Amino acid sequence: MTSPSDISTAIRRWLKETPGAGDAADIILRKAESKGIVPAQITCPVAQHAALVTFFSDTYVRRGTDPSKCKLLFFRWETEVLGAEAIFLPALAGARGRKLRNRQQEKQDRAERIKGELTPYVPENGLPGLVAKRELKLLDQRKGRFWHRSEKWQLDQIGPQIRRYISLLQFVEDLRCEPTRMERVVHASRHVAGDTHWFRPGNQVWRDLADDELQFNPLPQELSESLTDKERAARALCLVGLVENLTSVTVLAFGRFALLRQGTRWNWATEAASQHLPVWLSAQHLLNARVRPQTCVQCVISVENETSFLDMIELHHDDAEMILVYTEGHANRAVVALLRLLAQASPDATFRHQGDLDLFGVRILASLIERTGLDIEPMYMDVETHERFEQCAIPLSDAEQEDIELAISDHGLPCYELLRRITETSLRIEQETITADVLRGNT
Repeated sequence: MTSPSDISTAIRRWLKETPGAGDAADIILRKAESKGIVPAQITCPVAQHAALVTFFSDTYVRRGTDPSKCKLLFFRWETEVLGAEAIFLPALAGARGRKLRNRQQEKQDRAERIKGELTPYVPENGLPGLVAKRELKLLDQRKGRFWHRSEKWQLDQIGPQIRRYISLLQFVEDLRCEPTRMERVVHASRHVAGDTHWFRPGNQVWRDLADDELQFNPLPQELSESLTDKERAARALCLVGLVENLTSVTVLAFGRFALLRQGTRWNWATEAASQHLPVWLSAQHLLNARVRPQTCVQCVISVENETSFLDMIELHHDDAEMILVYTEGHANRAVVALLRLLAQASPDATFRHQGDLDLFGVRILASLIERTGLDIEPMYMDVETHERFEQCAIPLSDAEQEDIELAISDHGLPCYELLRRITETSLRIEQETITADVLRGNT
């Protein structure tokens, strides 16, 4: 039994006639393939003992110290019985209908392919570079997203799969550079992959992208804590400009102005303002549009909270020279787009923002200034207002106190003196308290 044909015949007879031989054969192959080399001995469950003895004899199959296992002295059997190597295992694999694999070499090949694809992106800025550096570091430990994903890919699929995802990251970086641009997820999928199914809300690519965005560009803590994991992922992608539908990104505004788009004039805002009502405008309405005020606009006020926004409409509904915009907390891209359009239409108007007198409110203002590129003045967000409404204030929690003390070291934030007073008094004030008092005439 030294020729390959003799061995193949003996193996097939053994597999056909011996109970448990198939399980024993699969164990031998798994052990041999794990490192791509023939093991000196193979430890098997004792249940396969009889089947192994039938083929190899009890000279080479021994009970181990563990009563539940036995050992096959494979190297000794191959040397002493066959007198040759690399004959038995390929024949056994063929008899089981499989090709003998070298898993260790396969892992090395996968790692080299992944490394070759990611290395060129390391010098890049933004998500492509950050993700490439992270994955290469994890690859050295045989970990990481691409390493685990590659277990399900053929070797020649690794490159296209990684390049396609990196292309999506580059698409996101392009969006990030345009604060008012918004794209539907299906458009991004079509642009990157050529179809609308690869990247869809909620699927694995969508979750991977959201995870990467949240890791390297996390949401503000105050915003993140109020959201579920799915909402957090959707908000992260929305802030960068990727949305399921453009009509889902909206802004609530009040004022006497029209939208001009492709030769059409929409007077919805003016008509609603005549009834003391605001209007909802979607990102789709604002795309490639212009604002045309009914009269010279003197002031545009963005408002963080809805109650205050409606209070201010009640207070200023007859002022045709004022426009109010509701930011709904951290402004979405429709808010940013409308403020920019208003600035283009009324370059001499003053832009102001009113929000809560706390760290969250100040950060919303800072984000709005940065993303619109406008000189937006704080309104009722100063030490004097804090002193005036101190009796209506809410005590800071220990965590809020620590956060704000850390934040005042960042002199890039607006309302620095207000933040100092908040830390000194450990009191924060909600915007609704201020506008309600103003409406009562206590200005």
